[in-house]
Amino acid sequence: MAKITFLPSKKTLNVEPKTNLMNAIIEAQLPIGSSCGGEGICAKCIVKVIKGNENLSKPNANEKKLIQREKLNPTTRVSCQIKVLGDVEITTGYW
Repeated sequence: MAKITFLPSKKTLNVEPKTNLMNAIIEAQLPIGSSCGGEGICAKCIVKVIKGNENLSKPNANEKKLIQREKLNPTTRVSCQIKVLGDVEITTGYW
């Protein structure tokens, strides 16, 4: 199991490895921005990775395009495009 910690609340959720991060956030009943429904178009579901970036899947081609388009820094990721591989701590600007 992989543990996701949502800051600043410190709420945690244990998920199976390779779980989609956006789906995990929804399962944890936390708000997450999205106007494309997780299709990887809007980049509104970005999260900041506090710890464990190495425990997330590497950016796929679609996420790389979104990162470049939105000029995101390396610790900011597009949650609908990520698989959780191990323990991580994440936050957003509105939690």
